[in-house]
Amino acid sequence: MLFSVLLVVFLFAVTFFQAMHGFYSSLIMMVLTLCCAALAVGTFEWVALNWTVQLWPDYAYSLALAGAFALPLAVLRAVFDSLIRRSTLLPTWLERGGGGLCGLITGLIATGVLGLCITTLPWDRGSFLTFARVDYEEPDLVDPESNVNPVVRDPQVNHNLLFSPDRATIALGGYLSDNLFSVPDANFRAEHADIVKSLGWINAVPMEMQRFAPPGSVSVVEGSTRKVDHVFHYTKDWALSDQDKPVDPGSGNEFWAVRLKLSPQAKGKYSTHAFTPRQVRLVGRRRPGGDLEPVFPIAVEGPDRQGRHMNAVKFRYGDWPVVDLALAPPESADELEFVYEIPKGFRAEYVEYKLGARADVSFVAGETPSSPAGASGGAKPAGDAGGTQTADSTQPSGGSQPAPSSGGAPPSKDGTVPSVGQGGNVRAVTTRAGRSGFGDSAPFALKKYTTLKDTQIQGATLKQGHLVGYADEQQSASGEAISVFEVPADKRLLQLNVMSMKAGSLYGKAMRFAVGTVQNYTVLDDRGGRTQFCGKAAAAIVGDREVIEIQYFPEQVGSIGGVGAFQAIKESQLDKDDQLVLFFLVDPGVKIVEFSTGGQANRADDLRGEGLVAPQ
Repeated sequence: MLFSVLLVVFLFAVTFFQAMHGFYSSLIMMVLTLCCAALAVGTFEWVALNWTVQLWPDYAYSLALAGAFALPLAVLRAVFDSLIRRSTLLPTWLERGGGGLCGLITGLIATGVLGLCITTLPWDRGSFLTFARVDYEEPDLVDPESNVNPVVRDPQVNHNLLFSPDRATIALGGYLSDNLFSVPDANFRAEHADIVKSLGWINAVPMEMQRFAPPGSVSVVEGSTRKVDHVFHYTKDWALSDQDKPVDPGSGNEFWAVRLKLSPQAKGKYSTHAFTPRQVRLVGRRRPGGDLEPVFPIAVEGPDRQGRHMNAVKFRYGDWPVVDLALAPPESADELEFVYEIPKGFRAEYVEYKLGARADVSFVAGETPSSPAGASGGAKPAGDAGGTQTADSTQPSGGSQPAPSSGGAPPSKDGTVPSVGQGGNVRAVTTRAGRSGFGDSAPFALKKYTTLKDTQIQGATLKQGHLVGYADEQQSASGEAISVFEVPADKRLLQLNVMSMKAGSLYGKAMRFAVGTVQNYTVLDDRGGRTQFCGKAAAAIVGDREVIEIQYFPEQVGSIGGVGAFQAIKESQLDKDDQLVLFFLVDPGVKIVEFSTGGQANRADDLRGEGLVAPQ
């Protein structure tokens, strides 16, 4: 409470100071503050990981946020003061009232940055002047035998500052960063779970614990993600016996285990991988296209390494007290397994270890780890192979099944084909291994749809055009489904199944935007012929619904009115799990050996091992 009171005093001091300077000066300061808030929110992680972490790892995020906000603000204010020397002549009441209103907005943002910077510093268990984001309870104070009406503080409810200026600043800065000051293919709010909560939980650890782990210092052990039936109670001596009673997940939830491999760099200046479980959060979405949410582990693997897990923290909303153990595994231990309790349907995306280190993970609670989280709805995804039979379509004459992949280099770990050539990897898309082929069956069958551009349809055949439909409307719709493309007699239709790629750097995002805008997608055959794409199809979640969009223009390649940007689906927001297919009309008998997105700075995909030979 004391810290919140001090921040409120700071807020009113800034407001009063700006009001005394008049409306015109306060208006300039407010605009500059909003701009700098957007800049700080959008860049402070990059500044932390590339600059401040080199000198002060545990202070990196706090200093980066303060510097990214205060330094540009000071420079811009000095520049404006030197350029604008006169104020406007307004009535006193307007000067003071307008100045106070603008000063209040300026003060709210400045107070939010200050509050977040201070609470992000490595205070002992995250507590500063009696304020802490989360409650910390010593394990020794917990009776492991008692499970009847314990005193429980709900850990999912954060302690917030009075008026929540930090959350307001992050929300406003994130909105401006994603819209007015947006960078191509970057979306702060879509890529971050509740950052105020996350920073609070990661920092609410004992003073001697490390807060930061460098990027790339952890990875998910391949094939280790699995469902767990139950966990066991925490005991003071950290021991398990055959008499221990297992605990099952709550109704509608599942236990999922993720095994992480920690590199020596994750230790930092410490001799072991010391951590608390709250520093290892799983991030995902409750539904496709929903907001990112963090989930914290409820158990870790027991020291006997026999596959049993003990609760180091337990978030069952009333069953157990909050326990947060500081763990220090043996120096030789470089793999640790964590168990998370998540609702069915939760789509995991990555695990974050402390600040900085992330590892991609992909599974959906309620499904086995091997079953992909494909598209849902009434249409069959384009996927496993182009030109295969759809749920509502009939096999067209002249169509062929995709040729199996044979020879060549093996696919990469993410299921894509290897690259060939030189240059930077700034492609917008890359080919999925073993999931492309020839055929004139549409990857999605549409009964109910909207037509755009110059669309021509005959029965179940799409001669050319642009279609948009919703997957959940297809099964109940009446009429004949559009399920076949009209392919010229002297051509064969290649359906290339590709994955949308996300760029990490600012340069990469700009280049990806350019590649996606130009759409210079081509394939090279073994006779030296290069063919430009003539259409594309995608299925992706937009809002709360799955949208299917198809473009096919066999006679208009490269001309006005041909293949353009998707209308209902934003291509820059296509996820790697979304379905995306590119169409190419090639000569019979040729073998497709390469796919390129254009430009010399793009590595091409090596398709020689895919066995993509056009039928005669």
